[in-house]
Amino acid sequence: MKISRLFVAISVVLCVCLGVLSCKKEAPEDAAAQMALTCYQHLIAEEYDAYLQAMVDYEHMPASYREELKALLAQYVRKEITERGGFSNVTVNSDTIIGTRANVFLQLKFKDGSTEEISVPMIYDGNVWKLQ
Repeated sequence: MKISRLFVAISVVLCVCLGVLSCKKEAPEDAAAQMALTCYQHLIAEEYDAYLQAMVDYEHMPASYREELKALLAQYVRKEITERGGFSNVTVNSDTIIGTRANVFLQLKFKDGSTEEISVPMIYDGNVWKLQ
């Protein structure tokens, strides 16, 4: 009887330990890549405010500068729509992380079948990864 209880207790402890160890916490580099991907998904969906809010020091930018950036983003998206039919997809190719800085390499796919790899510099502000 004591052996059965001991076996059950050990089994329960092992199951709990395995459960805790199997919980995968998102690694900082995964978070950098995911944030860069999310930002570019906002960009290709023409959600410029969401894209800009992910930039470092966004809250300190003058409103006039934000509007200029928004106009430049819209101009870029219009150009890609005109020249390549627009965006069809964006994926993460790879990333390079050194401390609180990262370069995320995204693959942009366009509706005309062309592709382009871009480097997105990111910085970790202590809470989240931001566009640099």
